[in-house]
This record gives sequence, C-alpha cells and structure tokens, in this order.
Amino acid sequence: MNSGIMGRTVQSAGWVFGWRLATRCLGLLSTLILLRILAPQDFGLVALGAAFAQTIDALSVLGVEDALIREAQPSRDMYNTAFTMNLLRGLAAGGLIILGSGPVAAFFDEPRLGPLLFVLGALAATDGLINIGIVDFRKDFRFHKEFLLNVVPRTVGVIATIVFALLLHTYWALIAGAATNRLLRTVFSYQMHPFRPRLTLLAWRSLLHFSLWSWVLAIINLLQQRSDAFVVGRISGTAQVGLYSLGAEIALMPSTELIEPLGRAAYSGFSATSRTSDAAAMHVRLLASALVVTLPAGLGLSLVSGPLVRVVMGEHWSQAILPIALLAPAGGAIAVATISAMLLRAKGWVHRVAAAAAAGIAVRVVLMVWLLGRYGVAGAAAGTAIAITAEAALMLVIARQSVGVQLRKLMAQAWRPLAACSVMTGALWATGLGWTAMPADQTWADSAMALAGGCFGGTVAYGSTLALLWYAQGRPQGPEDDILGALAKAATRLRGGLRRGLPRA
Repeated sequence: MNSGIMGRTVQSAGWVFGWRLATRCLGLLSTLILLRILAPQDFGLVALGAAFAQTIDALSVLGVEDALIREAQPSRDMYNTAFTMNLLRGLAAGGLIILGSGPVAAFFDEPRLGPLLFVLGALAATDGLINIGIVDFRKDFRFHKEFLLNVVPRTVGVIATIVFALLLHTYWALIAGAATNRLLRTVFSYQMHPFRPRLTLLAWRSLLHFSLWSWVLAIINLLQQRSDAFVVGRISGTAQVGLYSLGAEIALMPSTELIEPLGRAAYSGFSATSRTSDAAAMHVRLLASALVVTLPAGLGLSLVSGPLVRVVMGEHWSQAILPIALLAPAGGAIAVATISAMLLRAKGWVHRVAAAAAAGIAVRVVLMVWLLGRYGVAGAAAGTAIAITAEAALMLVIARQSVGVQLRKLMAQAWRPLAACSVMTGALWATGLGWTAMPADQTWADSAMALAGGCFGGTVAYGSTLALLWYAQGRPQGPEDDILGALAKAATRLRGGLRRGLPRA
C-alpha cells in the first residue's frame, strides 16, 4: 500500500476535523451571545425557513465535485461543465425556494417567512458561482486550504451576525450573518485558486452518470435523516420525537464527529489509488484505525449513559438514558459503512452504495415501527442500531465482492480493539461504573463523580489492554502505528509552532 497516500489521508482528516470543530465552536459562541440579544421566536422563524431551504438544497445535490476528484486527469472542459452544472443547480434550487416562499408562509400562517425565504433563495442561487477549481484542494490533499476557505468566512459571518444583532435586534441579523459567510466564501474561492471557469456543457456525458447516482444517493440520505423523526412523531407524538432525536444525536455524536472527517479525506485517498490494488489495502488500514477510536467511544458512551444524562441534560431527561445506551455502540458500524461507501464511490459504484443505503432505510423503518409500538423510544433506538449494523455489514460485503477487500486481514487488525473493548466493558461493569442503575435521588455531584470515574476507568482499561496486546504481538504494523504516527506529527508541529512563537532573547 502507498504509505504516502495513507499518511496524507490521515493528515487531511485532521484538517477536516479541525474545520468541523472550529465551526461548532464558532456556532456555540455565536448562539450564546445571540441568546441575550434576540428573542426565541427569531431563532424559531429562521430555523423554520432554513429547514425548508436546506431540504430543497439537499434535493438538488449533483456531486460533480466527487466526479472530478475520482478522475485521474480531468480536462478543463470537465471543470467548466461542472461549474455550469453547479450554477444551473443553484439557480434551480434558489428559484424553487423563492417560488415556495409564498405557499410556505401561508401554510405556517407566518407572513415574515415570505421575505426571509426570498433572501435564502437568492443566497442558494449565488452558491452556484463558487469557483469549481477549489475541488483541487481535496483532489491534491491540500485540506489546509479548504480549512481556511471554510473557517475564515465563517468567523467573519459570526462577527457580522453579532454586529447586526446589536444594531437591528431582529432575525434579519441571522440572515445577514449567513449571507456574509456564503458570499465571502465565494469571493475567497477565486482568490485562493487561479482557475477561472467558463460556461459550457461540452463534458456533460462524462459527469452525468456519476452525478445522477450522486443525486439519488443524496435523496436517500435525506430520507434517512428525516425518517426517524417522521416514524416516531407519527406513532408516539412530538414529545417523544424530541426525546429520541436528542438521544440519537448524543449517542452517535462521537462516531459522526470522528468518521465524517475521515470519510471526506478517505474519498480523496481512495480516488488516488482507484486504479491500483492499493485501494483494498487502504480500506482495511483506514477502517482498522477508525475502529480503534469509534468502538471504545461508542461503547464507552453507552456504559456511562446514566450519569452522563443526569450531569449534562438533567434528571427530567432520564428517559433518554436507555435509547442512548442502545444506540451508541452502533458507532463502529457507522465507521464500517462510511469508509466502505467512500471506497465504492471512488471506484464509481455509487449505484451500489445507493442500493445498500435504500435497503438500510427500509430495514430501519420496519424495525422502528415494529419495536416502537412495543417498547417505546428505547425500541426505536434498538431498531435503528440493528438497521445501522445491517447496512454496514451489507456495505462491507459489497466492498469485498467489488474491490476484493479481505475480511481476514481486517480482523487480523481489528481483533485487538475488540478485545480491549471487552476488557473495558467487564472492568466498568464489575466496578459498578458501567450500565448501572442509578437512584433517582442521587445528587448531581455523585453523578459527576460516577461519570468521571467511568471515563477515566474506561480509558485506562481500554488503552492499557490495547497497548499490551499490541506489544505482545511484537508491535505489528497496523492502526496503532497510524494513530501514534499522527499524534507524533501533530506534537512535532505544535512544538515547532510554539518555538516560532516564543520571543527571541
């Protein structure tokens, strides 16, 4: 396997993770400040309009960027055609949002939604003007530039939102901040990349097949995101939707926050090796590295779900404990499904990914309907976990048949984190720190101590067991090497940055 591509993929995942972390921190900071300036109805109005606009936007995703990344040497006509298709897509999405502004405002009996959606539609249309040349940042593993392209406009947008909120004290401050972010990102795309697109559709045949299946996959993913709330809301009511949605978000947060950046970088890595036998080996190596982190993160969250809910969410959210405990261990399956899907998409088999994802939705809906009626929200969480695992297994089987991924080699590297997770589970269970029923009258301090003890004990049990097993095998090449190497490089860069920042004598 090409170790250079593997290293660049892991490093790129770090940049994407940093971008997501910075975005979340900026969003949290902005929200905390704006909560003291704007009224709750301002947030609700913008959230309602954004939900409609984002749905239309998601339904129009073409995936032309992914098509360019997987091409070994895309021509200039392909870049120009991709730009033109994105522009047409943006105009279509913006037009639909603007046309729907009146009916949506009338449906919700909220006249303020009309002008708001008109502006959001105009912003969606301008998204099609972004320089298609920036796709090279992902294609050539220059994710640090993508980091700057996303974080700098986002930072300016947050500042603009706060300034406009102080001046206007209305929901238009939120729209002004979003407009600043999106328009500045468009301007930056031309400043950061020399490519200047032209309008043409000469290479539409080269992009249409891949883009069509990417669009189908985008619709399936949208249905997957919306199906849970729809099923729970239809059967159990809105209160249970909130309980399930928040529980699911917390349960899967460690895995999604870690795996989505790796998946984005992995697509570029797989595309770079798509014409060699290295792709299957890289899949095994990346998946094993992902499991080293996601397996203990998901299982550990499940083990300490009781004190976590009481400390972070409060006693009135105690009904979310069991759904979180049931759903969190599915994080490892998400890693399998995501990385396998990226491998298949890089090979051009998006239709196989779409078929597996559609099957996953069908299984999820059937299980949720069946188990929700019998066991409530906990049953819905269990059904979702089973469906996620089944979809991951199907995706792995397709990758094995399509690319030649060897499950034997995967298990040769994955058995150590699996064994370490077993030791962690046994240790926390035996010491009363994992999956233990906690009295309702337990104080917040006691819950905090239990949470801290579970996190510390689980980390020590898992880390020490994994290290012992790895050393006992003679430190074979595998995910432990990759993670230690990535940490060493990050530490070296941090030390170098600190030294450069120290004043000279």
